[in-house]
Amino acid sequence: MKITKSIIVNQPSELVWKVVAEEFDQAHLWMGPVKKSYAFDEGHHNTSAPVAGRVCELGSGPKGLKAEEVITQYNEKEQYLVFDVVPKNAPGLLPVNKNTVKMSVLNLGNGQSKVLWESTPDLKIMGKLLSPVLKIGLGKAFSGILNDLKHYCESQKSLSATANG
Repeated sequence: MKITKSIIVNQPSELVWKVVAEEFDQAHLWMGPVKKSYAFDEGHHNTSAPVAGRVCELGSGPKGLKAEEVITQYNEKEQYLVFDVVPKNAPGLLPVNKNTVKMSVLNLGNGQSKVLWESTPDLKIMGKLLSPVLKIGLGKAFSGILNDLKHYCESQKSLSATANG
């Protein structure tokens, strides 16, 4: 299963890329479901990314749901990154083993960018059985994440000031 979503952001691509990639560990600032996020540099740093990955805390407490996200590809020039999302402390019924995401930021000119989200979830058996319904639900969730990104980027006066100064 592959799920592709996109959104137009009224900010230059360099600024959107900064939020998406250069500040990868700061997802809690813009991603609604994330209560806290922080970088980790465990293992080998196989990319030129500023961090090896991040942990996004989605639940409460030490046993709360988390997503460990490891960057596997990072291309600053082409403005895309690929990362694997692995759920931690997830209930057994969660139908996803991991999710591979590619986020690309495309320059549209005139201070606009297009963010492309391509997701390839690795499903458990139950997820495969429920894949049509799961695809709809995940698609809505990914659209919500992109809407959060758009709102955050467009509300950042400091980002616009940086671009103009």
